[in-house]
Amino acid sequence: MSALRNMFLLSSIAIGLIGFSDRFGKLNGQIIKIFAIGVIILAIFMGKGATDVFQTLHLEHMNSEGITEVDKTILEQSSIFPIFAYVYTGVLVILVVTLLARMIKLWNKK
Repeated sequence: MSALRNMFLLSSIAIGLIGFSDRFGKLNGQIIKIFAIGVIILAIFMGKGATDVFQTLHLEHMNSEGITEVDKTILEQSSIFPIFAYVYTGVLVILVVTLLARMIKLWNKK
């Protein structure tokens, strides 16, 4: 769960960097956007890894004998978290592709 939270935090910082990059000159703004794209890609991989670990641990605990009914309820409710992570990751991928397309379009105009 902590790694998923870190994915959301890291990507929100990168999105803030993208918005902030327009305050700089053309070259510095492009450098900041490239850095932000790298941070978003890092957040995507972090989210993928965290989701894989979460699902593995989730399956292990759901099938264990010594858990209480309350724990089972919590684990059943938390099974939807990977779906949120995958949807958010998809949004991040769309954001990266859009940014790269805009940057390539600007570079080709030169």
